[in-house]
Amino acid sequence: MRLLLVVLGLTLAGCSHPSAQLSPPKLTSPPSFTPAAPDVGVSSVAIPSIGLNDNLTMQVVKQPDGSLGVPPLTSPRMIGWYRQSPVPGDNSCDHPCVGRSVVVAHINANHVEGAFAELAKVKVGATIAVGRTDAQTATFKVTRTLVIAKSKFPTDDVYGPAKEAELVAITCGPDAYNAKTHNYENQTIVWATLVSLKPTGP
Repeated sequence: MRLLLVVLGLTLAGCSHPSAQLSPPKLTSPPSFTPAAPDVGVSSVAIPSIGLNDNLTMQVVKQPDGSLGVPPLTSPRMIGWYRQSPVPGDNSCDHPCVGRSVVVAHINANHVEGAFAELAKVKVGATIAVGRTDAQTATFKVTRTLVIAKSKFPTDDVYGPAKEAELVAITCGPDAYNAKTHNYENQTIVWATLVSLKPTGP
């Protein structure tokens, strides 16, 4: 069944200084669909190539206005897993394709470096390991990176179906910072494909 993408607002709130209270830009938003494994969540995210190994995680959901929820500005190191996307590493479904797992985090907040402060430095071929609450770790290999204006956000490539288990990591910036609005005008997006799903080691 083809997903219908509704034109609504999508913002990664808090990718700017905490004083910014702006309306979300009018961009396409994530569709809402049922997670493949509702009893399993994300417990950690590690990207060794940029020195990231954080276990501060939470679930985020699609907001009533169509925006994608993000961790609070008071927790710049928190990483949010989009609850309406599959559990990372879960590629079981009853149709030919699955949605991409989506994680989001701040580039900075409250004058503190965010969990995804270095996301734009991730290279193709790098590894992303996502710990799950079922004591398994999904390991992904980065296949594509992109820094793009928010006005050109590639909704289909982020929230649309995929033929295999994929992960997408998103943050704001870098660069293109609008001092007047206290907001970044672009976003960094990293795509990765599942390499393995194994029990989490000691």
